[in-house]
Amino acid sequence: MIKMPAIFVLATEPSGDTLGALILKELKEKYPFLEVRGIGGPLMQQAGNFSSSFPLQELSHIGIGSILKKSFPILKIFRQVLLDLRTNPYCGLLTIDGPEFCLRISARVPFLPRVHCVAPTVWAWRPKRAQTLPKATDHLLSLFSFEKPYFSGLSYHHVGHPLAEVPLGRPQEFWQAFPQLSTQKPLLSLLPGSRRSEIQNFWPIFQATVELLKQRIPDLQVVVAGLPYTTPLLNAMGCTFPIVQDPDLKSDLFKASNAALVASGTATLEVALQGTPMVIGYKVHPLAAWLFKRLATVSSIGLVNLIGPDPLVPECLQKDFTPHNLAGKLFLLLEKEDPSLKKNLEGLRDLLWAGNPFALNCTNVLSHAFKITE
Repeated sequence: MIKMPAIFVLATEPSGDTLGALILKELKEKYPFLEVRGIGGPLMQQAGNFSSSFPLQELSHIGIGSILKKSFPILKIFRQVLLDLRTNPYCGLLTIDGPEFCLRISARVPFLPRVHCVAPTVWAWRPKRAQTLPKATDHLLSLFSFEKPYFSGLSYHHVGHPLAEVPLGRPQEFWQAFPQLSTQKPLLSLLPGSRRSEIQNFWPIFQATVELLKQRIPDLQVVVAGLPYTTPLLNAMGCTFPIVQDPDLKSDLFKASNAALVASGTATLEVALQGTPMVIGYKVHPLAAWLFKRLATVSSIGLVNLIGPDPLVPECLQKDFTPHNLAGKLFLLLEKEDPSLKKNLEGLRDLLWAGNPFALNCTNVLSHAFKITE
């Protein structure tokens, strides 16, 4: 039996691990006595001072095929999480992103106060999900202010996006960290994704794209933005480019870059807020693509194109996600700088701010929802 007060935190994706770490750090500073249990990645475990019940990688899958292959292990985790929540006296459940798994768990424990961080993208696809959300959670923490009209029947809170708090990078810091690179030569950043399946599927395309670009830009320099757990895989797949893992140095890298090739996701915002032009590339299983096309209400998939009034960067998706197409669009960005584009990308920062830092906003909601007192 665990001691009160304790909360259960559930994250299933690397992006959720990042958000969760910020929230848990703020919670622990304000309520050092608070016990945290659940599932999270290395960032959350360090910030929240807890040991994850299962490795985050066990739940971080993309595409119908990979989910089906992992169906039995995922079902086992699902049942054990429910058993934990039903037999231990938690004062609340915080679920972060990963709605397909997290909200299914949350819907089955209505006796607990429930908070879900990151609103499902009902404005992009499967809009009917908004109608069932009040049964799955009690409070919704939204990263984007434009999402409010889509949700009713539950407590809605715009908490902003933590990327709005990331300062502009310092290119000089990047160049000092990599003296073997030249400030006089064009620099391309590669962001091949955070999931193992993404890197396995996308890295060969990224490499082939660079080879085509170097035929036209022989002095092109390339640096990869990776994560500690993706670096070994990149190296095993033949990556010979420098890999940046430090978050601060990544911002410096993006600011120093002339362009970037990015697998769709939160990374598009990381790059955009540094004013760096980019090309978005992505590809999923044909069945998943067919379902998305039938259920989607938007034509773009990149966050950087969805949150602003107009699409700002090109996308190469599915059959168009080829080295030839990617190289052609990147060449245009590398060939000529567009100051207005950089300004518009940096201007997205204003759309992501919610008056106070993200973690503080979240902690205030959790304190009230879970009745945590000092």
